[in-house]
Amino acid sequence: MNNYENLAVEDKDLLLLEKDFQIFKLQNEVAQFRRMIFGAKSERFISVDPSQLKLDIVTEEIKPVEEQKTIVESHTRSNKKNKNHQGRHPFPESLPRQITTMYPDGYDADTAEQPIGVEVTEILEEIPGKFYVKRIERPKYKNAEGKIVSVSFLPG
Repeated sequence: MNNYENLAVEDKDLLLLEKDFQIFKLQNEVAQFRRMIFGAKSERFISVDPSQLKLDIVTEEIKPVEEQKTIVESHTRSNKKNKNHQGRHPFPESLPRQITTMYPDGYDADTAEQPIGVEVTEILEEIPGKFYVKRIERPKYKNAEGKIVSVSFLPG
């Protein structure tokens, strides 16, 4: 590079001012490039084309609109759930059924008392290549006083 030791003080000051100006100019260029690259696209300046004609549109002054108060009536939302849901669909009648009857303790098929109802459970079972429905029937019985209901427990 250049040897600055042999220069006079005025020359050094002049050289220092030139370098300061060059640094200032380069910093401004870098700032402008950063704005062009990283700045918001909507903020870019679009210069006016001198060959484009101006539109002299006269508009009326817009008057402020008075606020109108509206009354909103409250309402309640209702849940539209189907409360009459019957559970899952029954298994098709075309499937073969294996019926098992389970009696509570002290009762069997030969008991003289009539059951008051039957609890029915159907389970879909599979043998490789074949489906069938395992139906478990559990009769309900009432004791002689009519207070206690007896039902067999489900296996499992």
